[in-house]
Amino acid sequence: MFFSKKKEGNVFDLFEEHIGLLDKVLQSLNDTIKLYSKNDEKYLDSSYDTHKLEHDADKIETQITNCLFSGAFFSSLRSDFAELVNLLGDIAGEAVIVSRILSQQKPNISKKFWNDVFEICDETLKLPEYLKSAIHFLEEDVDKIEPHCKDVWAIESKIDGISHRLITLLFEDKDLDLAHKLQLKDLFIELAEISDIAEDVADKISILSMNLNI
Repeated sequence: MFFSKKKEGNVFDLFEEHIGLLDKVLQSLNDTIKLYSKNDEKYLDSSYDTHKLEHDADKIETQITNCLFSGAFFSSLRSDFAELVNLLGDIAGEAVIVSRILSQQKPNISKKFWNDVFEICDETLKLPEYLKSAIHFLEEDVDKIEPHCKDVWAIESKIDGISHRLITLLFEDKDLDLAHKLQLKDLFIELAEISDIAEDVADKISILSMNLNI
């Protein structure tokens, strides 16, 4: 489906800008985590950058919402697109939560956990490009959306498996007290939650593609 109305075209341009910022948010979070793993105090600056980028993404989210409710798309689709942009904002918000746990709580993370954490980060960084492609085809050709949504779903499934393994390893560790384990469990769950929200975004895009194809 090709949208020719100016307001609708503007929405898709803003979506592209929003996902570009989302990519930067996740890159910044990844930098924060890598610096934290090396006990490099620069992780605090990187954490602050994550917050600033998320704030910039919030501004784009507001612009999209304003554009939607000023008349872009049919009213039956408007709320679906609004929910889509809110979910994208939740991804950035979740990145800030992880960043804040590191900067405020400063958890002690044993070396045995880092490989799984890094693997989750690596998979998470792939998400924006797949989401960007899926949203692009909402405008251009809804029949090409499904493979990109499947890529997101596959990443979420992989991260879910890594997270399960990581938390199992955590609670098998006899050297950590319960409070420490619960603190790290919260961190690991929040990190994996990013891909869970991305899965919700892909679900919403898939539903939108079916509605647009009617």
